[in-house]
Amino acid sequence: MTEADRQQLRIAILLILRAQGGDVGMAAERMLSAMRVASYDLTLPALESELGQLADSRLVKVHTTLTGKRWRITSMGESDLEEAGL
Repeated sequence: MTEADRQQLRIAILLILRAQGGDVGMAAERMLSAMRVASYDLTLPALESELGQLADSRLVKVHTTLTGKRWRITSMGESDLEEAGL
């Protein structure tokens, strides 16, 4: 995957979290389904790796519930999208 492809993937993840994550967040498995609908050919481990990198950059946040991990976009992630004109 090129750096441009990775950047597009990260933007897609942030947009999905913005649109569907809400206050409760979104499970990676559900996010994977949305990514596949958007024509991204990803595995769950690849998506979780990207989410981990976004979390390290503080663009997303993970919290654990009784049903598993839930991911949310952070204010920094929102700012990143706004800077990209999205």
